[in-house]
Amino acid sequence: MTRRRPTSRRGAKDARGRIVLVSTVALLFLACGYWIYTVVNDDSAPRQRVMEIVALRILEPPPPPPPKVEPPPEPPKVIEEQIIEPPVDAPPDDAPPAEAPPEGPLGLDASGGGAGDSFGLQGRPGGRDLIGTPRGGGGGGGNNYGRYATLIQSQIDKSLRDDDMLEIAKFRTTMRIWLTPEGTVEKVELVRTTGDNELDQRIAQVISKMPAISEAPPSEMPQPVIIRIGATPGFG
Repeated sequence: MTRRRPTSRRGAKDARGRIVLVSTVALLFLACGYWIYTVVNDDSAPRQRVMEIVALRILEPPPPPPPKVEPPPEPPKVIEEQIIEPPVDAPPDDAPPAEAPPEGPLGLDASGGGAGDSFGLQGRPGGRDLIGTPRGGGGGGGNNYGRYATLIQSQIDKSLRDDDMLEIAKFRTTMRIWLTPEGTVEKVELVRTTGDNELDQRIAQVISKMPAISEAPPSEMPQPVIIRIGATPGFG
C-alpha cells in the first residue's frame, strides 16, 4: 500500500490557491481597465463656464465752471484843488479908492455852474483873484494869473495821480506853496491837516518834489499860493 495520496491533496490545494490569486488579479486589472475606459469615453455633457457680467455705469463729466466775471474797474478818482490867496487887510477909511483890479480873476474863483474843471474845481462865488483884490475890473493881469493857475493845477494833479499812495487815498487839506522864479516849488507849508500825519507828509513831499511848472511865474504874482486839495472817488 502506497502513501502518496496526502501529497496529491496538498498539490491540488495549492493549485486552487493559485487559480484564486490569478483570478483576483485579473479582476483587478479588468476593473482598472473599465474605469479608465469609462473616464476616457465619458459621453456626459461638459460643464458650462459661468460668465459673470459686471454692469458698469459711465459717469458723465461735471459741467464746466461758470465763466469768471471780472469785477468792474474802479472808478477814477477826482482830485479837487483850489488855489486862493490869504485875505488882504481892509484899507483904512481915509485911504484913497483902490485902482480897478485887472480883468479876469482866477478861474477857480469864478462862479461855478458845472462839474468843475479837469481838477474837479467848483466855483467860489465872491472869491478873490490871485492878487487878493475884489473880482471884476479891467486890465490884462488877471487873465495872466488865471492862465498860470491852470498850469499849477495841471502839474499838481499829475503829480498826485502818479503817486500810488495818494491815488487811492481820500483826503482834504490846505497848503501854502512858494515858487522860485524858475517855476519850481521852493517851500510847502501845511495849513489844514488831513487828520493823518503820514498822509500830510506824503502830500507835501510829492508837491515839493514835483517837476517845475512849464512856465516861470509872473514876476508880479504874490506868494505864497494857497492850495486847497480834496481827493474823493469819482464816477465814470
